[in-house]
Amino acid sequence: MTWNEGPLLGFDLETTGVDTANDVPVQVALVSSAPNGTSVRNVFIVDPGREIPPGAQAIHGISTEKARHEGCPLGEAAMTMHATLTKAQIDPLVIDRKVDRYRSGNRRLDALCHVYEIELVNAHDAGGDADATVALARAIAARYPEIASYDIDTLTRSQVEWHRAWATENDAWRRSNAKRPLSPADFCWPLREVAIDPTPFAR
Repeated sequence: MTWNEGPLLGFDLETTGVDTANDVPVQVALVSSAPNGTSVRNVFIVDPGREIPPGAQAIHGISTEKARHEGCPLGEAAMTMHATLTKAQIDPLVIDRKVDRYRSGNRRLDALCHVYEIELVNAHDAGGDADATVALARAIAARYPEIASYDIDTLTRSQVEWHRAWATENDAWRRSNAKRPLSPADFCWPLREVAIDPTPFAR
């Protein structure tokens, strides 16, 4: 049995904004999905401990008041995510960039769902986005059998390399077009860490 034929974990966040270094979750979805379509869903609201900007609220519909009254503490949410995600490290975005490197257009979740013919239900709800992420992982593996043939440990290691290669190329393009370069942390997957090797960042 290949990895895409087994159980998968879908993960998504709705946040206070789009700054991955500073913004924090307001909703978390951890959806364990079996190949037969059944799932165990853990979707919950988080109190971010700060005001939720109107722009973010307009997208996901979670107000500061709702988060304060219904949300779990941010630290508790972080522990839950860490305990669960250490067991699951498949990233459809990283894999898609590898298998269809030169496709034009953006690669947001809605765009990927269109490419792989996945129905995106309840967009910008963490649970709906997590469901779509699982469906994407299975669809990519079905379209590209060479990806399905990887054992899970090799696939995880390969994604580290694929992401770094993409980041190196993207950073070079950004520099050549007078755009803001990537930060050292942007080269790291699955966790954002400061890279030790400074070579990719040399001008």
